[in-house]
Order: sequence, then C-alpha cells, then structure tokens
Amino acid sequence: GLPTIFLKNTKVTIAKPLTILLRKSLDEGKIPEFFKLAYVTPIHKGGSKQQAENYKPVSLTSHVMKVFERVVKKIIMRHLIENQKLNKDQHGFVPGRSTHTQLLSHYNDI
Repeated sequence: GLPTIFLKNTKVTIAKPLTILLRKSLDEGKIPEFFKLAYVTPIHKGGSKQQAENYKPVSLTSHVMKVFERVVKKIIMRHLIENQKLNKDQHGFVPGRSTHTQLLSHYNDI
C-alpha cells in the first residue's frame, strides 16, 4: 500500500529495517502476510467497455516484494552458475543466453 515515490524518497532510511525483515523471512522460510497482499484490477483489452470478457485481471503486488524477488532470483542464479548446476542446454533465464543462443545451438547440433 505504499506509493513508489515514498519508497524512493525514503530508501536510505528504510533499507536497513527492510533488510532485517526480509532476511528474517528467508531464515524462517515465511513471507509476512502483508507482503503477499495483491490488488486485482481490471485492465481493458479493447472492444466494448461494457463486456467483462474485454478485461484482463492484473495483480498489483508490493514494490518491496518485487525487488526482493529479483534479489533472491539473482542469488539463486549466481549459485547455480558458479556451481555448474545448470544443464548446458538451459538457455531461458540464464544471463548471456537467450532464445537466439538456444536456436543457434540447436541449428549447430542439426
């Protein structure tokens, strides 16, 4: 429920408390309920605004959790890459690899 501008303007002040809170979440394996809250809002896709099927639901989640998810993903990916736990054929979500590198690799194999 915090506006992004508030988070930007107070980032230096709230960084330490948020770090402690999120570190505790990782240690306990639980995310506080208030971070799980999401507001579902309809986004118009086109066509008549009178018909419900012309809307798609979009879940608006916490900015703090979005940043936290990115940090956790980065840590996990670094661990997997450094310890060579990814299959050499894995291209999705791997830094420096893409659908293009996957297609080139596949084409080369053929």
